[in-house]
This record gives sequence, structure tokens and C-alpha cells, in this order.
Amino acid sequence: MKIKSLFVAVLLALGLVTTPAHGSDIPELGIFEFSPQEVDLTGASTDVSIRVSFVHPNGIENSKLTAQLSDPFQNTLQVDLIRASSTTANGTTEVLFKGTISIPRTSKPGIYKIKVLSVQSESPAGNSRIVKNIYPKDFRSLKGAENALLVRDNGYLDYDFQTFFGPNYDLTKSFNFTDVKYYNTGNFPIWKVGETYDPSNYFELQDKSVALQLKSETPGTCPVSNGTLQFIKIGSCSFTVLTSRTKDFRAKETNLSATISEARLPVELTLEKLQNLSESSIGTTITLPSVYSVVERNVQPSSSTVSVCSVAGYLLRITAAGVCTLKYQTAGTSTHLPSRVYIQTFEIIDANKTVVAPMPTPVATPTPTAKPVVKKTISCVKGKKTVSRTGSSPKCPAGYKLKK
Repeated sequence: MKIKSLFVAVLLALGLVTTPAHGSDIPELGIFEFSPQEVDLTGASTDVSIRVSFVHPNGIENSKLTAQLSDPFQNTLQVDLIRASSTTANGTTEVLFKGTISIPRTSKPGIYKIKVLSVQSESPAGNSRIVKNIYPKDFRSLKGAENALLVRDNGYLDYDFQTFFGPNYDLTKSFNFTDVKYYNTGNFPIWKVGETYDPSNYFELQDKSVALQLKSETPGTCPVSNGTLQFIKIGSCSFTVLTSRTKDFRAKETNLSATISEARLPVELTLEKLQNLSESSIGTTITLPSVYSVVERNVQPSSSTVSVCSVAGYLLRITAAGVCTLKYQTAGTSTHLPSRVYIQTFEIIDANKTVVAPMPTPVATPTPTAKPVVKKTISCVKGKKTVSRTGSSPKCPAGYKLKK
């Protein structure tokens, strides 16, 4: 080791010299804090105290720094931060600056960015370094205000922040969605009677403290129910997607309209009847008849009996004797509902299988119920003589007449 290097190493060990922070020769920010981190223009005080320190192995040349606050309307406030008396000596490696700024009560509420305009390091050799526009480190999650002072008026920040992006189906605009995979998938509403419109499918919230809301200007066509639009009638639908004013954010809204047309109908399929096959078809592949619909040219089936038959497109592989069951169904589109499930079945007949003829089920013959015998009595007369006869069908004796 050279003598000079050894001498420097000894000084470092004794703490008589220091190395630049992180190996840098420019002033580095130590602390940058202000208190309180938010004020209310109607509160007891609008004073904000600021403390900033910088670190450099040769010290900081400034006797004071200038801190600047910028409001959302391009207005600025400035205050001098005075070097703390404990760090006035030249060569002090970390130097602290302090000051207090008062926010005028006539100010507007909003996000106030705060920064130090510039700081300069000391250098005996005359090659000092200057750093400009130094900001605090982030300390909160509010987007756009991560390291800023919040100025409220009677509790309200009225931050002019875009609380939601969308709608994603408006291809004339570009949105910086966070969840790109979900919102850039071409998800379009279906503007038809019987459909619904959930704004969360098309608009992305940018802050979790707010909620998307809907307001309909044409409730006769598209009323709002449980946070979604209900398309109940053919006609024009005008509605507003919005987030309400909160303690942090201004209200935001987007006005939209659409024409609601007739309801979607299910897709109808036409299937050609499949005939039974003999066992000689086992191990072969056959081509199934094409099935068409108004929305899908080739509707391909699936097999519910893969041990007997399997499907690849319109090719059917016969693997065993038995009943082959095929299912056909189309998905819904913007113009039609999904079709119902269509079932096609046919049999691959095993010639070696004994066919047992079904025995007829005996039908019980009901026993007729005998009618009860009803007897009656009549009176018969011959001159002054009268006789009676009783039976199911009584008759008068010869020479007698029925007495009336």
C-alpha cells in the first residue's frame, strides 16, 4: 500500500475525514419535512414549519435556502430557511435549515407542491456543486399529492383529480388504465332491451376512497337499479357516470347516451338426424354433417360419451359400441342470446349383443260391477177382484188388467 493511501486510511479510521455520502460529490438531501402536513384555511393557524438538511463531505455553503410553495393555479409563496446556529461552522458535513411559512387565508384549497430552489456545497478548491429543485420524499398515497402540503377549506380539499377513466369502449380516446388486461379487452355494452350496464365494467376508479355512481336522465327507457342501468324499452337512453364530492376530491362526471334496440333472441340451430351405425364403424372416423346458425357458420359439437365417440371439430372417432351423445350450443353475441343445448344421439350397434325383446306388461281387465235387482209390485183387477204381482218385471195374469 502506498504511503499516501495508508495515511488516508488512518485518518478515516480516526474519524478525522469523511467520505462523500453514497460516493457522490453533490449535496445530498438528509431530511425534508414540514409540519403540519395539511392545514385548513378556517383553522386556528395556517403556519407551516419547514426543516431541511443537506449532507456533503465539505459542508454546505448556503447561509439560507429558499423554499417555494406552488398552488394548483400557478401561484407561488416563498420563505427563507435559515441555517441552524449549531451548523454554521464551515466544513460541517450535515447542515440544517429551518423556517416557517404562513398560508394566506384568502388562498384556494388544493395540493401545494413544496420544494427548495437550490443548495450549494462548499469547496476549498472552488469547484462547489449546486443542486436545484429539491422535493420531499413521498409520505402519503394520495395520487398527485404524495409529497405535498394539503390546504383545505372548511375540511374540503377540492382536489381537481380525475377519479375515474373511461369508458373503455370509446375508441376515440386513450386512457392510461392501471388494469390494462381487464379494461383493454374490447368489452362493449349491449344496447338492447333486457340487458344491463354496470359502469365498473367500463370505467376504472383511480382512488379507492370514491365509488362509481349512475344517474339516468331517461328512466322510462333505462332506469337505475342497484347501481346498474336496466334497459327496459326501445328508445334513447341518456345517463351520467359520476363520483360525488368528498373531503378530498371534487365531483367528477361523464355524460353518455345510447340507442336501445329490440331484445336479443336465442340462436336457433338446425341439426340433421344421425343414423345408427354398425359395429364395423368401430375404429373409424366419420365426418359429421355441418350445423349452421345465423351468427356462427360452423357450430361444432362436444361428446358426452367419450368412451364411445370423441370429437375433433366435425370429425367423429368411433371407439366402442354403445350410445353416442353429442351436444351443440353457441355462445351469445351482441345481437343474439346463446342457443339452448341441442342433443344428438345415435347408437353403434354390437351384433354379438343378445337383444332381449321386452315382455308386454299385462293389463288388468276390470270386473264389471253387477247392477242391483230392483223389484216392484203392481195391482191387477178383474171385475171386483184385485190381485198383486211382485218382481223385477211383474205382469198381470190372463183376464186381469193393470190397475191404474
